[in-house]
Amino acid sequence: MARIEVITELLVNEIESFSKTVEVLKKQTNQLKKIDFSNQTGYINTHFNKNFKQLEIVQNKHLNQLTETLENTSGGNNLKFFIILTFTLIVLSIGNIFYAKYLMEKQTKVENAKEELKNHIIKFFNENPKAKKTYDKWLEK
Repeated sequence: MARIEVITELLVNEIESFSKTVEVLKKQTNQLKKIDFSNQTGYINTHFNKNFKQLEIVQNKHLNQLTETLENTSGGNNLKFFIILTFTLIVLSIGNIFYAKYLMEKQTKVENAKEELKNHIIKFFNENPKAKKTYDKWLEK
């Protein structure tokens, strides 16, 4: 009779432990649902290409203005204008380089966060195979 009580107590403890694990899994599942994952880098590429094209247009515009200015001037009358135009072109180029670097770092951070989350979930399911089975059954519903 004592063995049945011990077995019953063990089963009750296991069921309680399983229930707690299911609750934790439900909370984590809800948190995962709230996270918006996007493996597409199209958004970043679109913005990068858009900004690059805009910079290219601005550079071409400045180059055309510079060419016109040089053709229309005789001597160094507009040297100050030429220096300002060249400086502006350099500043815009450097700005675009820093913006591109910022976008690439941002993309890297997003990819790292996705990888960490994926590894965390895999680790959880490896440590809790019953939770994995329960989660798979839940997905089938």
